This record gives sequence, C-alpha cells and structure tokens, in this order.
Amino acid sequence: MRQLFSIPVFRACIVTLGLTSFTMSAYAMKVVETLTDRCSVQVVIKVPYPDPDEASEHREIRPADVILDRTGVMKHLIQPQGPNKGVVANPSTGKSSWTPMISPVPKNADRYFRWICGTTAERSRCPSGTKGITARLGPDRLFQTRCWK
Repeated sequence: MRQLFSIPVFRACIVTLGLTSFTMSAYAMKVVETLTDRCSVQVVIKVPYPDPDEASEHREIRPADVILDRTGVMKHLIQPQGPNKGVVANPSTGKSSWTPMISPVPKNADRYFRWICGTTAERSRCPSGTKGITARLGPDRLFQTRCWK
C-alpha cells in the first residue's frame, strides 16, 4: 500500500493529460446522418465493397466484414472468439450496442456501402465526406447506421 501513495504527482498529471487528449480526439467526429432500415435477421456489412460481378463475395463472410447478430447464432464469429468485429443483440430487448467505427467507409464510386440482410444484398449511402460508419440493431427489425464526419 505504501508504494501506491509514493507515486509522484507529476506522473499522475501526465497520465491524466494523456487520457484527456485521447478522449478529446474521440469526440472530434460528429454524426451527420442516421440511416434507418429494417432487417429481421443478421446483418453483415461488407468490407471492402464487394465486386458486383463476383456473387461469392456477397455470400461469404470474410474476416474484415462486420457482423450484427440478432439471435446469437453467429456470435462465435465475433471477436474475441472469432475473427470479425461486430455486436450481438440482447435477447430480452432486441437491441445491440453500436459497432466499432468502420473507417474508411467501404463504399463504391457512388458512395454506397453494401450490407447483407440474411441472404439479401442491400446498400445504403452516407452524405459526401463521411469518414466512418457505426451500426446497431434495435427492436422490431430496426437496423440503424450512423454516418460520421
């Protein structure tokens, strides 16, 4: 215990300042639009945007893809157990947390990003200049995407 209190004050200040600068940089971006869609099953955001001529790129889940699991069926693929980033919805509320930031946005030349609802390929578009996206699941088939600048 005695060693705990012998930490010099200037070191504590450096740590505090370091955390403050990290926190401030996390808030440098802002939400410019929230997109609302509906999907009653799992959602997979494709990273990078798949080649439209390559049908297998739409069906296969690749390690860079981001998974939003509504039922827990795919939780074994989501970190820390699996290779993919993603979130699992709470079974009692139907809500999930927001995914980690996906940046840069995996978009095509027309600014669309691809997401898969079950086995159906969908696409959405954020405003020009969007730097990243986050997504979450909600009750009643809700699927939301936030566009960040």
